[in-house]
Amino acid sequence: MDNGTVAQRTGEEQFLSCLKSFNEYYTQLVCFAFGAIAVAIAIAFFSGILWGIAIAAIAVAVYVYFSTDEAKKQLGIFYTNTQGHIRIDRAKRVFDGCIVIPQRLIYADVTEIGDGALAKADDSLERVYIPVSIEHIGKDIFGKAREGVTVYYEGGAEQWESVEKLTDLSSYSVVFECKFPVIPPKKTKPKKSSRTKKKEGKE
Repeated sequence: MDNGTVAQRTGEEQFLSCLKSFNEYYTQLVCFAFGAIAVAIAIAFFSGILWGIAIAAIAVAVYVYFSTDEAKKQLGIFYTNTQGHIRIDRAKRVFDGCIVIPQRLIYADVTEIGDGALAKADDSLERVYIPVSIEHIGKDIFGKAREGVTVYYEGGAEQWESVEKLTDLSSYSVVFECKFPVIPPKKTKPKKSSRTKKKEGKE
């Protein structure tokens, strides 16, 4: 490879980059929501409960709207949060041939893939990653038969059998115990010992 050539990122890497950006955005949004609710409580205490309730309701509405809207923009994912469990209603953005169903979204486990969830994906789709957290796969998730699509499942064959599947996936190639795309942990620089610092100071 030439020195001036930048290696093209895989679809999996592109997805992880967008997921990382979404997680950072969502963390900031949660902080805003908690801050707004704290202000609402203070206002309710000093100025009247109705004002506090109104501000808290606005904060919740802003949180819900912007969290779902950002997931659509960054990940191409539409989701429903049901009592702390996430159902993927639609995943339409194909990252260089692949769609990754995330293990977790907005601090909650993704447990369901909804009916026709991948039907809006374009014809470039080749790989679908499904995490071991999935317990239910809805009807006709692909919308139509898709030739050449491989399903990569994080768990083993026995775990795959235990997943409730309303879509017939017997005609698709399923790879078990695959390495699931995850955001790598932040690298921390090793701390220098006091002895090392003294030696550097003497030099």
